[in-house]
Amino acid sequence: MQASKLINDVNFHLQWIDIISKVKITYPSLDQFIQAYQNNKEAFIEFPFDTPVLIKLVQRMHPPTYAKESPFMTFIRLNQVLNLDPTQFFEQFHSIFRLGIKNRLYEKKDVAELFTWIKSQDQLFGQYFNHYSSNANPDHLWDMFLHLFTIGAVDKIVQKHLIPIVSQRALSVNTTTFQRYVKIAKNSLGEIKPDHESYFLNLFEKIFYAYIIKWFTNPQYSYQLTRIECIDLLQAGLQLSFTDLLER
Repeated sequence: MQASKLINDVNFHLQWIDIISKVKITYPSLDQFIQAYQNNKEAFIEFPFDTPVLIKLVQRMHPPTYAKESPFMTFIRLNQVLNLDPTQFFEQFHSIFRLGIKNRLYEKKDVAELFTWIKSQDQLFGQYFNHYSSNANPDHLWDMFLHLFTIGAVDKIVQKHLIPIVSQRALSVNTTTFQRYVKIAKNSLGEIKPDHESYFLNLFEKIFYAYIIKWFTNPQYSYQLTRIECIDLLQAGLQLSFTDLLER
């Protein structure tokens, strides 16, 4: 419940969230604001910060894109400093995240770090990955797919949400773009840990197979391909084939 205090009049309540919403904040950074609060928190025993207040503060004082620390790691750290639950914070942060992705506010490595932190929470990860995929173009989504594998972040929960969306978006690109995706995947293979390599190749093969089935067997698309393009695409896929599925 939002902290409040009755002052003089029973109809007047002082609330942190009202102050943050209406008062000009002169602190240069979110960290410094929280530090000032911590230094004087004994004076705020009856006015403790809660999660909605921190969310509102982040809306007004979001860490800059040039900050050395990932903004998401900053939020986790500040929640811990304030004895708040980071999971509860991210359950309320999603609208800010969605806008940040839309405006390209976050770096790929920082978003991947957030995904890694929430990957054990099925519903929360699904919500954030949907926000990301809905506001990222196919190129960025493919890069994120590969990056999550290179950092070893793909488990069953991540796979559940990642593969259907990546497959669907990959099917929408033309063959020239998809061949580029295949080349990037091949170049990324050396960065994937050996114990994740077969897992990655198996999933890649399923995406590739779905793509060639669409483009080779559907007259709506197949007429756009020359014989040479078909051969080039198949040869590219065979280089990353894990089973005999593509060969067949």
